[in-house]
Amino acid sequence: MFDHVKELAAEHAELELAIADPSVHSDPARARKLNRRYAELTPIVRAFEQWRRLGDDLTTARELASEDPSFRDEVVVLAADREAVEDRLRELLVPRDPDDDRDVIVEVKAGDTLDAIVSRTGSDKARIIEFNGLVDETVVIGQTLVVPGALGAGIATPTPKPTPKAVSKPRSSSSGSSSSGSSVRAPSSYSGGKLTFPVPGHRVSQYFHYGHYAIDIAGKKGDRVYAAAAGKVIYAGWKNNGGGNVVWIAHGSGLYTTYNHMSAVLVHTGQTVGRGQVVGRIGATGWATGPHLHFEVWKGGAPLWPDRRVNPMKYF
Repeated sequence: MFDHVKELAAEHAELELAIADPSVHSDPARARKLNRRYAELTPIVRAFEQWRRLGDDLTTARELASEDPSFRDEVVVLAADREAVEDRLRELLVPRDPDDDRDVIVEVKAGDTLDAIVSRTGSDKARIIEFNGLVDETVVIGQTLVVPGALGAGIATPTPKPTPKAVSKPRSSSSGSSSSGSSVRAPSSYSGGKLTFPVPGHRVSQYFHYGHYAIDIAGKKGDRVYAAAAGKVIYAGWKNNGGGNVVWIAHGSGLYTTYNHMSAVLVHTGQTVGRGQVVGRIGATGWATGPHLHFEVWKGGAPLWPDRRVNPMKYF
């Protein structure tokens, strides 16, 4: 099954490039056909990506549980979550009705809201949010949304299987090893006020937006990266999730910051750091096309759950 899904993912990527080509829209029939196929594949590809991420997270949780039994509950939860996603993926592979040719792609226009799009297309708000991975109901002009309701009723999302409640503990989000094998506990509370900009005097080259849940800070390779607030390093080292050389810091009260793509990591897991302490150097490791710092703020959960990322600019 998964070899087939990989083929569909490659087709999805090709369709995304084709739809972005302005010349395609000179032929409305072809553009409509491409859009329909893209919309059909999007939930499959996203479910597959989620399944793979959960696999990485499960591997890491099992490694942590072998050293700290308190992580065993999270192993159970992640295994159940991955099984549920796999079930959904199998259901999504059931072909849709080929005779249904209603519109499936919507480009957000001036004055549009998610409620207005729902009203106009007859779709369901919750399904639009789920299919497009939205973190809230905010949409921006020019954003392209897959409107699943326009394809008909489709296949119902399987009822999630009950899982034991896990105690949230910081852990890594994909395969890789930290610079320390010991379990690290986050501070219990944070009272440090606003965060400090991690690379003072540098400009933001890309802001937080849909699909990019962080800010990118331009800089030269080797420029110093500073801790945005005092806390404890819960991960320091290489990550195979695209971050390259990273540092994760827990600040207490469910607040975390992550520093990605660095050329050097200058702290170690378990180390207590102060606000403004150098934690690394700007680089282009991992999935990066040039030197910069990819800076994330997580609120309410350790750097594992994608829906915990918030706009860093609100914290400076």
